[in-house]
Amino acid sequence: MVYIGEAEDCLDRIKQHNRSKEFWNYAVVMVSKISAFTKSHAKYLEHIAVAEAKEANRFDTENTIIPSKPFVTESMEADLLDSFDTVKILLSTLGFPVFDRINRETITHKELLSLRGDNVYAEGDLIDDGFVVFKGSGLKANNTPSCHDYLINLRNKLIEDQIVVNLDGAYKFAQDYVFNSPSTAGGVILGRSTNGWTKWKNKNGITLDALKRK
Repeated sequence: MVYIGEAEDCLDRIKQHNRSKEFWNYAVVMVSKISAFTKSHAKYLEHIAVAEAKEANRFDTENTIIPSKPFVTESMEADLLDSFDTVKILLSTLGFPVFDRINRETITHKELLSLRGDNVYAEGDLIDDGFVVFKGSGLKANNTPSCHDYLINLRNKLIEDQIVVNLDGAYKFAQDYVFNSPSTAGGVILGRSTNGWTKWKNKNGITLDALKRK
């Protein structure tokens, strides 16, 4: 979960959020070293940051709407886009890939991982911040009686949020989704506790465990 905002006094705003928002553990503040940002600069960066975060869909954004885009000159916009590129790189370096899109096209067929079960097939890949299951992957309609509650709750939430949708009686991922581990991804898809390191395999049948751990 991430919240994105702008403020003239960042320390004061952080104190306000600390009193009113319960979900967060970290705050990252981007400022101009020479105090060059005007209110328009900050509003523009807020607009593009929220829009890019929602488009990348790596984090749930607490911002319910994209802030309006203020008027800036063409030259100012070019400078701000350059500043935003720096923000993206710094956030990723700090371990918060809020704006990094998952690019399936960069994965070769040899590296693509798949998981198979009874009448279900899914594709994914191990990335820096978890395991991504790709759009179009299947999900079993029902879980086993022994399935852990956290897997059941996550399955239900994915369906409730329409990340997984019912298409002609079959559940499919409507978008790419990042799980915290290969086993959580496999467990949600198969509806039962699963060792994802041995269930996810490449096209040659080599397990994720053999590819990445051994």
